[in-house]
Amino acid sequence: MSFIKKLIKKGLRGKGAYRLIQYLGLYRIKSVRRAVILPGPIQIKNRKVRIQQGIRQGFNDYHYLGLENQADAFTLDVVMKLSGQASSLWDIGAFIALDSLLAAETNPNLEIVAFEPNPGNFMLMEKNLELNGPLSANIKAFPYGIGPGNGHFDFYFDEKRPMSGSLKPVDGFKKHIVDVYAGDFLIADMGLKKPDLIKIDVEGYEGEVLSGFTNLLKELPTLIVEVLTREGGKKVEEALPSGYEYFGIIEETRRLLKKDELTRLSKVSKNYLIIDQSRTSDVLNSLQGLSAPTSGREQIQAL
Repeated sequence: MSFIKKLIKKGLRGKGAYRLIQYLGLYRIKSVRRAVILPGPIQIKNRKVRIQQGIRQGFNDYHYLGLENQADAFTLDVVMKLSGQASSLWDIGAFIALDSLLAAETNPNLEIVAFEPNPGNFMLMEKNLELNGPLSANIKAFPYGIGPGNGHFDFYFDEKRPMSGSLKPVDGFKKHIVDVYAGDFLIADMGLKKPDLIKIDVEGYEGEVLSGFTNLLKELPTLIVEVLTREGGKKVEEALPSGYEYFGIIEETRRLLKKDELTRLSKVSKNYLIIDQSRTSDVLNSLQGLSAPTSGREQIQAL
């Protein structure tokens, strides 16, 4: 098998190989998918967005298979649908600005603020914003961390794993000092527009992020929050004012499942849509049509 992989890799170095496997539909073959690495920026299938792929081979899937074949495909659909009705989105833990750019494509009038403290990711983010020209006109990017207060913190990351990041020391990780600000401070003292939609993906630090939004949360923004553990979920619950309801974003079945507490949903599903009960009906109605067909009891839990 290793011999076959070597032959495939050698063949894919040839001129025009990328167009050929796309034309023949060979990319869905596992051995081909693992072997091919597109050079330079890629165009996401059926989208205007282009992204600089960095060192992750998996980015090729966006080009050949499209968004609907990604692990967080349903979450992406929810983000884009809600972005179409929002006026301001804060993308906290924006990685390389993929969600921000897709939101901007959905709603050209949406004002977006993207935060990413990992220096390697932030560099790719800036390249992606430049790659997408007019599409990124309303996106502001900051290399800040968002937390319960303001200060300078040691941030640890692995240069070979772009999605890595921790505020605690990790063996083998590189240390980088980042500026951290409370969300309320950025609005009141730095003049950033209040978000009515917030997406948070910060590898377990979500509760601390929300604790810096005490004033903003009184205005009931809609939240999309990653929850990796029950412990992390409790911190998010403690940071939220009363009245918020939790809906697990179930990737496997493309439905929303109402939950009484925040904990990881499954190996694949880890994101929640969090809405104040006064706005639940309106938000859920706006998402009609995104879920997969359901029947019977499942329909109660679906959109």
